[in-house]
Amino acid sequence: MMKLIGDISKGFGKGAIALILSAGLLTACQTNTQTSVEEPESTSPNPAVEHPISTTGDQSVRTGELTGNIEKYMGETLSIRGEMRESVGDIAFSMAGDRLFDGKDVLVINATGTPFLVPDGNQFTKNLQVIGQVRRLATADLQKEYGLNLDPQTYQQYEDSSVVIAQSIAFAPEPEEISKNPESYYGQTISVEGTVADQLTPSTFTLQDNDLFAGEEVLVIGSTPDAALAEKEDIVITGVLRPYIPNEFEQDYDLDWDSGLKQKIDDEFIEKPVLVVESIFPAAK
Repeated sequence: MMKLIGDISKGFGKGAIALILSAGLLTACQTNTQTSVEEPESTSPNPAVEHPISTTGDQSVRTGELTGNIEKYMGETLSIRGEMRESVGDIAFSMAGDRLFDGKDVLVINATGTPFLVPDGNQFTKNLQVIGQVRRLATADLQKEYGLNLDPQTYQQYEDSSVVIAQSIAFAPEPEEISKNPESYYGQTISVEGTVADQLTPSTFTLQDNDLFAGEEVLVIGSTPDAALAEKEDIVITGVLRPYIPNEFEQDYDLDWDSGLKQKIDDEFIEKPVLVVESIFPAAK
């Protein structure tokens, strides 16, 4: 059983491993019941937000504690983390969080171009990480700009309100949720917080969190040399969780590992969860 909010399956093919901000959605987990809902533009700096994030092209993305009225972030592209409350029509949902806009609900419009599957029941996280631009909801404009099918009656109460136009949506489970049942998240795009443990190559490092896999380091691939990650840096990674199957990773990705490092990774991480990067941001302080 599934509900739809606004396709799914995505990864990095050979030659395409990169640190990017992408409109990545997730593949549906076959063993979980799901609920479903259906690309914004650049932003300007806002001194009220402590942590400017990464940039891609001319697009700046901001993190930190996004407190106060959402109005003050108008026109900015933000990375927000919170709980999905309920679906609104076919391509939107409400979202809230303790450190998000003073705990008030915000409407998120899925403009990624692919459906987002949200699970029913308590066995799967309802926490999400969304990257999107704050705009006023003008139904006619959004339909024209993004080709969205917005039912005027459904969204009438939100017209001219501040909403987030999502270009990326990912599950944001707590570390212990992933640790208890990592298989449930395989193939999913998820967002995880942790500390950089060991930079093995420019595109490979390990991530550690005391609550994630009993403090064991998690292998992360797909970052680029200009990511400039520092040891012990606290970061948020959005990426696809996969079990490490050496033959599959060799086929799917251009790995910059020499034979010694490959053997070490094969020995330490075989069949363990690996994150394939879609985006990396500093964690909110």
